[in-house]
Amino acid sequence: MNKVTYTPGPWDYEPYGDWYSFAGKDGRQDYTFRVEFDGDVSEKEQLADVHIIAAAPELLEEYQNLLGRIEAMKSAMIRGGLRNWVKDWLSDDILDGNAITKATGEKD
Repeated sequence: MNKVTYTPGPWDYEPYGDWYSFAGKDGRQDYTFRVEFDGDVSEKEQLADVHIIAAAPELLEEYQNLLGRIEAMKSAMIRGGLRNWVKDWLSDDILDGNAITKATGEKD
């Protein structure tokens, strides 16, 4: 995996009218970035989006850990004679890591 290039989490946020400021907990005094919504997005939807954005670093870390554990389990199951079960239930498309590639910008 590549070294982290995004602002480390967890991220906090504060509302400022039509936009939200986000900051990582890495000792920086200033907010790192902001998200602005247009007038067509309801406050409820804005807040839901903000929660997902704020959780992004932890979600990425948990997903990476989960994929690592699944890969280890997959190898152990194949060694234990469960190759067909693994083939059916833990296919490569489930473990392709596309979300991680997107989140880390590895395709850019």
